[in-house]
Amino acid sequence: MGTERSIQMIVLRLRSLFRRRQVDQELDEEIREHLDHLTNDYIAKGLTPREAREAALREFGGVERAKENCRDARKVDWLQNFVQDVRFGLRMLRKSPGVTAVVVIALALGVGANTAIFSIVDGFLLRPLPVPSPEQITVLAIQQKDAPIGSSGFSYPEFLDYRRQADTFSDVFGIVISSVQLTANDRSDQCFVNYVSGNFFSALGVKPALGRLILPSEGETLGEPTVVVLDYSYWQRRFDGDLGVIGRRILVDDKSATIIGVAPRRFHGMFPIFEMDVYLPMSSISLEEPAIAFWNNRDRRRILGFGRLKPGVSLREAQSSLDVVTGRLARQYPATDKWFTVRAVPEKSARPIAYANNSFVAISGLFLVLAAFVLLLACLNVENILLARGSARQREMGIRAALGAGRARLIRQVLTESVLLAILGGAAGIAIGVSANRWTNAIHVQDIPLQLDSALDWRAFTFALATVLFAGIVVGLLPAIRASSADVNIVLHAGTPRSSDGIHRPGLRNFLIVAQVAGSLVLLVAAGLFVRSLQMVQRFDLGFDPNHVLNVTLDPHEIGYDEARTNGFYRDIETRVRALPGVQSASVASYVPMGGFPSKAAVYIEGHPVASGEQPLRVLFNCVDSAYVETMRVSLLRGRDFTDSDSESAPLVAIINQTMSHHFWPHEDAIGKRFSMDGPTGPFAEVVGMTNNGKYQTIGEDAQPFFYVPPRKTSHRNAFCTFARSFRLN
Repeated sequence: MGTERSIQMIVLRLRSLFRRRQVDQELDEEIREHLDHLTNDYIAKGLTPREAREAALREFGGVERAKENCRDARKVDWLQNFVQDVRFGLRMLRKSPGVTAVVVIALALGVGANTAIFSIVDGFLLRPLPVPSPEQITVLAIQQKDAPIGSSGFSYPEFLDYRRQADTFSDVFGIVISSVQLTANDRSDQCFVNYVSGNFFSALGVKPALGRLILPSEGETLGEPTVVVLDYSYWQRRFDGDLGVIGRRILVDDKSATIIGVAPRRFHGMFPIFEMDVYLPMSSISLEEPAIAFWNNRDRRRILGFGRLKPGVSLREAQSSLDVVTGRLARQYPATDKWFTVRAVPEKSARPIAYANNSFVAISGLFLVLAAFVLLLACLNVENILLARGSARQREMGIRAALGAGRARLIRQVLTESVLLAILGGAAGIAIGVSANRWTNAIHVQDIPLQLDSALDWRAFTFALATVLFAGIVVGLLPAIRASSADVNIVLHAGTPRSSDGIHRPGLRNFLIVAQVAGSLVLLVAAGLFVRSLQMVQRFDLGFDPNHVLNVTLDPHEIGYDEARTNGFYRDIETRVRALPGVQSASVASYVPMGGFPSKAAVYIEGHPVASGEQPLRVLFNCVDSAYVETMRVSLLRGRDFTDSDSESAPLVAIINQTMSHHFWPHEDAIGKRFSMDGPTGPFAEVVGMTNNGKYQTIGEDAQPFFYVPPRKTSHRNAFCTFARSFRLN
């Protein structure tokens, strides 16, 4: 019986909600029949029809009250009242289009800014990797003594040791980030590549979008055939999504390779901020360096390590396991493995890279705070408008209260209107946020595989919805409370809103205006400081003069040039550029300052062997010709510049900066000193000059060692950059 009654009540409530008119008619008929029955009973007792009807009404009670009691018993009045409030609120918004437009625009700017910035932060920091159980993925970050986490990678032998011995991980896998020349369909592209261990895709649990992926049984044996897995975006962009691409033969660095699969659409590698083009097995790294150096040398550290925790294993347990392995390897290989420790860092915490001094999280939080401040100012502005509007509607609220509307009912009505305004503003704000995200997604940084994936997913949409509801309640709650607290007698008797002792008083509204102006001033000051910082950056001493310099990056390998022809091409184009009218000087270099990823080499100082258990310092360098210092206006403090006689057959020479001189020869004259990039036994390069310090990777970097060497031999894969300085570039 209980179940049947519950079902009947549910059916009745649904009918009352969706067939209200029919249910009300049935209620009227039922009440009329009941009154007729009572009337007939009183007529049978000897009363006249009129007296019987009056007696029946007295016994029944108020008809309208009975109807209301019956409607209340259906438990759907709250929804019907809500619909009424929404309809009335929409009518009020249409009645004041000017106020509505101003409020919607103000909220749209606040919600749009928050949505856009949150979407970017979500894409960088919050969105999990599109793999099963992403919370189990950790970054194995090497920490050198007196250096931040992530300052180095693993050598292949070390990578194997950790994969075999770290028993708290179900899988340990690694990647090497590089670039390759991919030739297909009579066209060559410079592609960013991940050389991956054989268990890379299986450890992540990634499934192919097409074909198959690299298997755990392949990819780590020298001499294996080269196979290629394409990134989904690159497959769409380069091969137009051709389903017949599987099995196609292509060239990777002029070596034959076979396309075996396409990665899933949402997977772009281990770094959400970067997007790789292709994935190659780690055995293919021999295409760019001697195999023996990579496979057997414990000093050749290029592998970025990752691990998947076993189910139920905590990060602390994993760290303990890594400490045991690290201590064991330090005792077994003191010459190479004694200088570092390995930290297990959650994958999200390591974004964009696993550095201990990663300021990206703080910068993201700062931008979110600024966006929230913009929303707060918008809410203050809207709240002031609604307070003024509530003052004008005071007589309406008094009449509604006099007719029986309770204070909660009035507050709910005003809140409904404010939430409707917030929804309209939020919809416009989300549209603004989506447009801003499309603009940021279209940003392309030359030579860097930057991926700004800030699409509006469910997290961003939930954030936007929460922001809208928060704004609607915040801007409407105070006006609703003030409007519902008016004295009905004073309002109705005076006949003017100004007679009320509540809403019209300007104190609160003046306070909101002051707060809004103060907040706006804070934002203007912050924006002014930001602009001033940008102006100071433009005048910052970079160590070179970027004014009136044109930079062009060329790679003749893309059209099939071999090494000899490429070298001749660079010499020829430099000569032709130098002969152009208005060109003061021209030079060729392997790297554009602050333009990507410079080369880095271990430095061995002649006469100062590296202590046992320590590693040689890896120093950034650039291969430049004899005109580079003049073209870039790098200050040569001591010694000499490169000359045309510093050819491949001449003794090795180098120009160092001040920091390198102070680091390696703190109390000596560095000119004439020698160092090697190949090992403690040489060959050695003689220091012939010293320049001022500069900025080589980022504008905010600290002073660091750097040196220049003349180009000995053009890498078969890398493009060189041509610089031209003119009297004036328009």
